[in-house]
Amino acid sequence: MIDKLNYWGADKTDYKETSTVAFGHLMLFNSHESLHETTPLFNSSKTVLLTADLRLDYREELKEKLGLAQQQLYSDTDLLLKAYQKWDTKCVNHLFGDFVFALYDGEKEEIFCGRDQVGIKSMYYYNDESLFAFSSELKALIEIEEIKTTLNSSWLNDYLAHVISDKSSTAYHNIFKLPSAHTLIVSKQEHSTTKYWSLEETVKPNYKSDEEWLTALKITFENSVLERSRSAYPLGAELSSGIDSSSIVAIARKARNDLHTFTNVMDEKNKSSVNPFDDERKDVEKIVEYCNLNHQHFLTGIDLAVSKRIQEVGKIIDYPPITFNGIFSDAIHKAANNVNVRTILSGAGGDEISTVRGKGLKEELLHHRKFKALFTQFKKEYKSRATKKFLSFLIRQLTPINSFSLSKKPLGYYRLNLIDNKIVSHKRLRSIIKQNKQKLLPKSIKEYQLMRLNHPRFNASYENQEILARANKIEYRYPMLDLKLLQLAFHMPQQLTIKENVNRFAFRTMIGEILPKEIVWNLTKKRIFNVPSVYQRIDKDRNELLKMLDSIDINSEKNKWFRIKKSKKIISEFRTDLQHISNLQLNSILYFLILVQFLKRENI
Repeated sequence: MIDKLNYWGADKTDYKETSTVAFGHLMLFNSHESLHETTPLFNSSKTVLLTADLRLDYREELKEKLGLAQQQLYSDTDLLLKAYQKWDTKCVNHLFGDFVFALYDGEKEEIFCGRDQVGIKSMYYYNDESLFAFSSELKALIEIEEIKTTLNSSWLNDYLAHVISDKSSTAYHNIFKLPSAHTLIVSKQEHSTTKYWSLEETVKPNYKSDEEWLTALKITFENSVLERSRSAYPLGAELSSGIDSSSIVAIARKARNDLHTFTNVMDEKNKSSVNPFDDERKDVEKIVEYCNLNHQHFLTGIDLAVSKRIQEVGKIIDYPPITFNGIFSDAIHKAANNVNVRTILSGAGGDEISTVRGKGLKEELLHHRKFKALFTQFKKEYKSRATKKFLSFLIRQLTPINSFSLSKKPLGYYRLNLIDNKIVSHKRLRSIIKQNKQKLLPKSIKEYQLMRLNHPRFNASYENQEILARANKIEYRYPMLDLKLLQLAFHMPQQLTIKENVNRFAFRTMIGEILPKEIVWNLTKKRIFNVPSVYQRIDKDRNELLKMLDSIDINSEKNKWFRIKKSKKIISEFRTDLQHISNLQLNSILYFLILVQFLKRENI
C-alpha cells in the first residue's frame, strides 16, 4: 500500500505492526515539528499504535490542557497520542486543525479513527468480517487482493446528474468514506460511526456590544492565519482582488517576509476576448503595493495543456471529481514548487460561511412574511429592476420544484444534452437533480451557512485540492475554515453581518486598516473565476481535446451513453467569449472525459 501511495515522493516513509494490525505512513515535511516526527507511533507500553495525516493548530492550548511544558518539542502525532491517553475517544473534542488518524488500542482490541470537523483530510475504508483496511487515498484499497470492487451504480447516476447524495459513498459499493466531524470504531463486536461536532450546537459567545464582537473577530481572524502560517519552508498564499484572500495575505505578510503570493490571471494577448470573467491584475497590484509584497507571481497557465491535465487528474484522483476545485490549480502548484513553497494559504470558505456574504437574508425575510422589508432589500440592490426581480424571486421560492423552467437551472441540467437518453434515462437523472435541489432551500443566513458547510460538494472540493496538491508536495490551509472563526461568524448578530445593504459589514470593518479602502469597500466587484485563463487554455488545446474525443471507443458498451458527436461540435464551435455556448456545457465535457478514463482504467 505504501508503494502504491508514494507516487509523489514522500520525504519519509515508515511502517509498524503488531500481531493484529499493520500501519504505514508517508511523511510530507512542512512544519518545523514534522522534520522530527515519527509516524506510525507506539505508546511507551506498545499497547497503542497510531498513524495520522494531520496538522494541529493551537498547539499551545492543547499542551496546556495536557499539562505539558511549552518549551518541550512535541510533534503533532505525539500530542494526538497524549490526547487519546488523557481523554480516550473524546480526544477529538480537543483538537483543532486538519487531520485524519487511525489508532489501534490493544487493550480494547479495537481501532479508533477520526476525521477533522470540516473535512479537509480524507479517509477511505473497507470492512468485512475478516478485514478492515483504511487509507487517505482510495487507490491503495483497490490494490488489496482481498477487496473485490464493483461499481456503485447510484454513485454513477449521481455523477451523471452532477450531484452528491451523501458524504460516505464512493464509486465502489464496498468502499466508504469517513464523513467530516465523525469518528469510527471497529472491533470484533462493533462497527459504528459517531458525529462528534456540529456548528449549530456550538455555544454562542456572550459579547455585549458590537465593539466586543468586532474585537473578537479581529483577534480570532488574525490567529486563524498565524496558526496556519507555520512552515519550515517559504510560505505561499493565493491572492485575488477579493477581501477573503487579500486579508489573509495582509496578516501573513506581517509574520513572514518570505511570503509568496500566486494570482491566476488571463493571457494578456487575448484577455479582451474572454467573457464573462474579468482579469484581476490591476486590483491585485494595488494590494501588492499596499502590503509591500516582495514575491508576487501572476500566472496564466496558458502553456499547460488541458488535455494533459485531464489525464493527470484521472491518474491522481482515484475516481472522477464532482468539482473543478484544484484541477486547474496546476500553474500555482508548479510555481510553488519552483520557489520551494510547501504551504499555500487559501481564502476558500470565506464568502460561504466565515465572512458572511449574506446569502439567505431574502429567504429569511420571506419565511417570516416580512414582505415590505423584503421589497426594500430588492430596491436597494436592483433599483429600477426591483419589481421584476422581486416577483421572480417570489415565484422561485413559493412554487414547488416541478420543472427546470421555474428556476435557475441546476448544474446537472447542462449535462443532459451530452447523455444519450436511450442509454441513460433523462427522466431518472432529472428526478435525481430535483430531489437534490429540494434539499437546498435555506430559509435564513444561518441555514445557508450550515448548508454550505455540510453539503457533500463542499467536502469534495477540498478533498480534490488536498490530493492534487499533495502530488506536488504542497499542503493547502484554510484560515477561513478555522473552527473558532466559524463559530464566531455563525453566532454573529445579523446587524453586523449586513448593514445598510453592505454585506460582510463586520469583516470589512475589521480589515479596514490592513488593505486599500477601494478593495475593502468594493461592493460592485464582478464575478471572478478562480482560473480565468482556463477557457483560453481550452481554446489553445482544442485540437488535442478533439483527438481525445475521437479516441473514445464508441462501440464499447461503457461509452454508448456519451454523445461524442455533440461534444465534438461544442468543442469545435467554442469561442472564448462564451457567447453561444454555456461554460457549464464545456465543463461537462471535461468531467465526462475524466469519467471515460476511469471506466476504462477500472475495466468497468
